[in-house]
Amino acid sequence: MGEWMTAVIGLVGAALGAGAAMWGAHRAARVSQEALAVQVRKEDERWQREHRQTAYQALIRADMMMEAAGRAVDGKTNPENGKVPPELLTVWQEAEEASNAALSLIELCGPTSILAPARELHRAGGFQTWLKTLPPKEDRQEGLDDRLNAYSNQKDALEAFRVAAREVLGYTVP
Repeated sequence: MGEWMTAVIGLVGAALGAGAAMWGAHRAARVSQEALAVQVRKEDERWQREHRQTAYQALIRADMMMEAAGRAVDGKTNPENGKVPPELLTVWQEAEEASNAALSLIELCGPTSILAPARELHRAGGFQTWLKTLPPKEDRQEGLDDRLNAYSNQKDALEAFRVAAREVLGYTVP
C-alpha cells in the first residue's frame, strides 16, 4: 500500500506542477499579448500623429502659396476685360489646388475638432487672394478696408488653425 500511496502522491504532485506550469505559461502569454497590444497602439498613435502633422503642414504651406499668389496677381488685372493674365492665373490655380488638396487630407486625417479651423483658413486664404484679382474700387478707402479685413481674417484663421493643430498634436501652447 505504501507504494501506491507514493505513486498517487507523485501523480498529484506532477499534476499540480503541470497545472502551475500551464497557468504560468498562460499568464506569461497574456502579459506578452498585453505588452504587444500597448506597443501596437503606441505605434498606431505615432503613425497617425505623423500623418496629421504632414497634413497640417501642407495646409500652412498652401496658405503661404495663396499669399504669394495674391501678391503676384495684385494690381495685375487687365482693366479692359477684368481678367488676370494667364501666367498669373496659373500661379493662383496651383495655390488653390494645393489648398484644396491639403484640406482634403485634413478631412481624411482629422480629427473633427480641426476641421472647422482648417476650412476657415482655406476659405479666408482663398478670399484674400481672390480679392486681389478684382480691379481697384473707385472708393480707394473702401477697397483698402476690404483688403485689410480680408488680411485680418486670414491671419486670425491661421492662428486659430495653428492653435487647434498644436492641441491635436499634443504640443503645449506657449
